[in-house]
Amino acid sequence: MKKEEKVIIPLTRHEWPDERQARHKKQRTFILTAISLVLFFSLGFYAHDVLIPQTENITQTQDEFTRLKAVYSVLVDEWYFGKDLNDLDQQLINDAIVGMVESTGDIHTQYMTSEEVQLFTQSIDRGFVGIGVSYFDSNGTYVVENVFIDSPAYKAGVMSGDIIYRVDGVDASSVDSDALVDMVRGEEGTIVQIEFLRGDTTVTLDITRGTINNTSYGKMLDEDSAFLEIYQFGTSTALEVSQYLEQFKSAGATNILIDLRDNGGGYLTSLEDLGSLFLPEGDILIQQNTRDGETLVSASKGNMILDFDKIVILINENTASAAEVFTAAIQENREALVVGVTSY
Repeated sequence: MKKEEKVIIPLTRHEWPDERQARHKKQRTFILTAISLVLFFSLGFYAHDVLIPQTENITQTQDEFTRLKAVYSVLVDEWYFGKDLNDLDQQLINDAIVGMVESTGDIHTQYMTSEEVQLFTQSIDRGFVGIGVSYFDSNGTYVVENVFIDSPAYKAGVMSGDIIYRVDGVDASSVDSDALVDMVRGEEGTIVQIEFLRGDTTVTLDITRGTINNTSYGKMLDEDSAFLEIYQFGTSTALEVSQYLEQFKSAGATNILIDLRDNGGGYLTSLEDLGSLFLPEGDILIQQNTRDGETLVSASKGNMILDFDKIVILINENTASAAEVFTAAIQENREALVVGVTSY
């Protein structure tokens, strides 16, 4: 009988994705730790001679940054998937900063890149190039709702209630709202011809496009009461509001309704300038407590244009930040009536 031959078949255990990920993580940790230790010991001799005169805190800080730099260098130079990413070095730095900020758990502290800051600033100032009106769609008919003060449309004589009939010869009713916006907006300094229906007449206006900062809007409600809506606390808001207040003063307004619903806030300087338009000099607008225990007080500069008898402020759950502080300052100093729900 022929002797059976033994055949040895190597078996490899199947590795599930979560096990593979854990193993890779362990390997990465070991590699990075080893690299950190090598760097630590090799740089340690240099540090012994150079850093002895420095304080312990400085030495500790530099050691921490050495560790961070070591990991950063490994990722930039050796991380396999790094080859698939553009601007890897900048992305790693930004992600590291974001990670540090988010790890604080403070939802009100945020890091932004220069591009994000620019977009954020534009959103606060609500800036764009156009003619300076808002309108609503009434079954395909576009009706001007607001004409913002000192805008190209305001200077050209556009009025609330005007119907946008034609834009550069194109029938407005033949396009949708987004297309109409594109037709009206354009490069600063260029002219757009718009035909408006005003009652039974047609008004044709050549309007020169300009930069618009429409962070507020105001009008008279009746012979005694004015309405002021503030959308954001931007760089131009105080100037815009002061122009509306001058109009209210000329119209003989004694009461004002201020709408801060859905106002997410804005700049501290805007808060200070706006508050100074409504409160006597010296009235406290905001107090800030610093980390070292110092209290910083911002008070009204006393730039009141009109001393209203009654002030009513509208707020909602989206009224936040500078809009909340403004509301509190007016309420506490002038006993204004605040109407709405709990703010942000």
